[in-house]
Amino acid sequence: MKVEDGFWRLLTDSFIYVRMPLFTFLSGVVYGYRPVTQKTNLKYFFTGKSRRLLIPLVFVGGLHYIFERLVVGVWYDPLTLFVKPFSYFWYLQALFLIFILISIAEKLKMLVSPKLFGLVFVSSIFWFYFANSESQFAVEWFSASLALEILPFFVLGLAFTRFQILKNLRLSKNVGYLILGISIIMMIGLGNSTVAGSRISIIGLVVGALACIGLLASDLNYSPLRKIGLRSFEIYLFHGFAVTTSRELLMRLGINTILLHLAFGMLLASLPIFIKFSRRVTKQNTYIDISAQPTIAGQVIKQK
Repeated sequence: MKVEDGFWRLLTDSFIYVRMPLFTFLSGVVYGYRPVTQKTNLKYFFTGKSRRLLIPLVFVGGLHYIFERLVVGVWYDPLTLFVKPFSYFWYLQALFLIFILISIAEKLKMLVSPKLFGLVFVSSIFWFYFANSESQFAVEWFSASLALEILPFFVLGLAFTRFQILKNLRLSKNVGYLILGISIIMMIGLGNSTVAGSRISIIGLVVGALACIGLLASDLNYSPLRKIGLRSFEIYLFHGFAVTTSRELLMRLGINTILLHLAFGMLLASLPIFIKFSRRVTKQNTYIDISAQPTIAGQVIKQK
């Protein structure tokens, strides 16, 4: 089901500037609490990352490929399925490449001081602009160029953790609300513009960065959303099944109301949360435990 215009089209066009940037920014923030150090065993580090990113890529991505092929008829070349971007699973490939780049930078001590860190951040912006997926230098293999598109947001998130930017700059919640408000206005303006530039642009980078900083500084705290956030990675992995199922089912029933499609799709996509909640309530082992620990972008979050 494709939305041509109206409110939902505006919402979709606006959120492309913050959707994946925010997920990547949070990944950088979380990584900052358990970073690679000079003492880190990289073999152990990447064994963990492979388990949380590459194994889901193969198994969940493979199931998704079969599901889409049978239900919708979408075709991806099976010979390059796991080494080139396909569907939304490109993010797993891209994030794994980012961890490789960041671990190298950590071992070379390129992220230890604000000055060196700043150089790395500026370099990430350079690659974001000149080697992205829309450039003539684009590299499809393992979503390399897509990784460069989100790399600045990961580095920015890491900076906020490593150098305690919120504390050192004394960014209050009110300042966070102001930054967030500015980013929303810019998002809506770009989404509503008939001449809006690509999200892979300096203005797109600025909007995404402001939204991430504003959300972090505003310290919004809503318990239901916080609980959903702890299961965001599971929702990300399986939401494609829910979206396809709800869309195909409702359209075959002749239901074209966008709001119903959205509500039903969100309900199905939230099943991992309900499964986990049911398992906790009943204390039975009859439910599939998708993840033993809460994660954000494939990284374990320690609960207090």
